[in-house]
Amino acid sequence: MQAGQVQVGIINTDSATIAIGKGTPIVIIAALRSPFEIVVYVNSYSNITKLDQLKGKTFGASNPGSFQDIAVKIIASMMNWTIGKDIKVAYLRTNDAAFSALASGKVDAVASTYLDGFPYVKKGAIKPIFTTYEKWPGWVLVSTTSYIQQNPDVIRAILKPFSEGHYYILIQKIP
Repeated sequence: MQAGQVQVGIINTDSATIAIGKGTPIVIIAALRSPFEIVVYVNSYSNITKLDQLKGKTFGASNPGSFQDIAVKIIASMMNWTIGKDIKVAYLRTNDAAFSALASGKVDAVASTYLDGFPYVKKGAIKPIFTTYEKWPGWVLVSTTSYIQQNPDVIRAILKPFSEGHYYILIQKIP
């Protein structure tokens, strides 16, 4: 968006709030999904089956401030672990690099979303061992204030299927 290549996007809530806090000129238009899951994955051949077995291990994450980084911090907080003392975080630049490092045994775990880990689970490279659900919206629709003000009809057109879908799912209770 900052480069002008994209005008509207869907990103996870944590990344949006961090970006806004750092001065990125975006605003949240709508929350799209809740509850938000955090899944902890390990290598498929690992003997690790429970979260507490990860004490002393290394988590892979894309970048500081990324969702994977935040997810590791949430897991550490839940377990009363201190990062740097009880667990380590290896920053590997991208989500795919973190999952590839996990699949190859270079890190012991990755905390991420179900959707991010699914392709690697499907290949049999990793397995989930723990899931927790947070109470905030997982994904948000974002844009810049100037684009929203200059293109209100486009924003309404984008929001329409979301509101109609919510109506049918929540009000009409269609599975």
